[in-house]
Amino acid sequence: MVVTLIKKGSNVVVEKKKQLSPREITVVRGVKMGAGSKAEILKKAGYGKSTQRKPARVFDKPEIQEAIAPIIDRLVRHRDRALERMEALVGKAGYTSLSITVANMNKDIELLSGRPTAREEYVLPPEEQAKIDKLLELNK
Repeated sequence: MVVTLIKKGSNVVVEKKKQLSPREITVVRGVKMGAGSKAEILKKAGYGKSTQRKPARVFDKPEIQEAIAPIIDRLVRHRDRALERMEALVGKAGYTSLSITVANMNKDIELLSGRPTAREEYVLPPEEQAKIDKLLELNK
């Protein structure tokens, strides 16, 4: 734990920050190096399969979010620069390349920020929904 004293006006505030564990440091390095999906990064850092299946357990921790925030900021800056360049390249071959780059950066930004990268809904088939409804009715 790192304790920092911060002067705010006439008050002194104690700020406590949890230090990253060696595995968490490996996760941050993996994100920085673009070492694959969240699950792959967690595997390389030594996390078990259950954590690899639910990467939010690690990636949603405030200290991890704080550590990867500069990486996300850098991705946003690069995406914005690519968007600016696209205006000048409309109708040229480089436009497609920049468009793919922007799409990939958007996905990475959303993923690393803990937001969904797709809006998918699954609707149960009517016969499956009927089975569930019947079970729920029996358990009333």
